[in-house]
Amino acid sequence: MITHLEFADALVISRCIVALGTLIWTLEYASLAHHLGQSRILSWNIGQLRYRWTSIPRLDTIARRVFGLVGATCQLGTRFVAAALLLVPNQSSAWYALAFFTIAGSSIAWSIRSPQGQDGSDQVFFLLSSSMGLGFAVNSETTWALITMFVVSQLTICYLTAGLTKLFSADWRSGIAMDYVFRTSTYGNEKFYDFILSRPNIKLVVAWSIILFEVMFPLAFFVPQEFGVVLILIPVAFHLATALLMGLNLFFVSFLAAYPFLAVFIMSGERV
Repeated sequence: MITHLEFADALVISRCIVALGTLIWTLEYASLAHHLGQSRILSWNIGQLRYRWTSIPRLDTIARRVFGLVGATCQLGTRFVAAALLLVPNQSSAWYALAFFTIAGSSIAWSIRSPQGQDGSDQVFFLLSSSMGLGFAVNSETTWALITMFVVSQLTICYLTAGLTKLFSADWRSGIAMDYVFRTSTYGNEKFYDFILSRPNIKLVVAWSIILFEVMFPLAFFVPQEFGVVLILIPVAFHLATALLMGLNLFFVSFLAAYPFLAVFIMSGERV
C-alpha cells in the first residue's frame, strides 16, 4: 500500500514538474514576443476575429486591455512568477493553491487570446493546475484521493481516445501516417523520415506499437501490481520519443507531471 509519505513525495514531484513545464511554456512564448504585437500572427487584433462579443464597444475596450500586448505581457509575467512560487519548498497549502489557480486562470485567458497553436499539452497543464489547486485549497485525504482518480481517468481517456482514432484510420493501420507526420516542417524529423522511408516494415511496427500502447492502456489497471514500474515507463518512453523526434517537449513534460498520480494509483493496490 502507498503510504501518506509516499503520496506526499509524489505530490512534490508532480508540483515541480508542472512548475518547470509552465516556465518552459512561458519562456517559449516570451521568445515569440515579436509576434504578439499589433497585426502579427499572435496579436489580439487577429485573435478577436473569432469572437462576436468583441463587436460590443465596452467589452472590446476591456478585452483590448486584458488581451492586448500589455495584457499579454502581464499574463506571461504572472504565469512565470506563479510557476516559480511552486518551486519554493515547504510552503503552506494556500501558497501552492494560489499559484496553481493563477496558472489555471492564465491558461484560460491565454486560450481565449491565442487559441491558435494550442494542443493537448495546454489542456493537460490546465487540468493538472486546476485539480492540484483545488487539492491544496481543500487539502484533505478524500479530496486528494478523488483528484488522483480524476487525473488517472483523464490520462486513460486521452490514450484510449487517441488509440481508437488511430485504430480506425487506414493510414495509421498501414503505417503511411508515419510519413505524413515526419515529413512536415512543424513536427517532422528529416533523419528519421529518411530512415523509415524505405523501410515499410519499421513504419508498420512503429505505427502499430503506438496504436496498441494507447488502446491497451486501460489494461494497466488489471495486471499484477508488480508490473507497475514497467507500465509507467512505457508511456514515459513514448512521450520522450515524441519530444526527441517531433519536438513535442511540452507534451512530454505535461504528461510526465501526471505520472506521479498514476504511480500512486497503480502501486496502491486499490485497482480493479
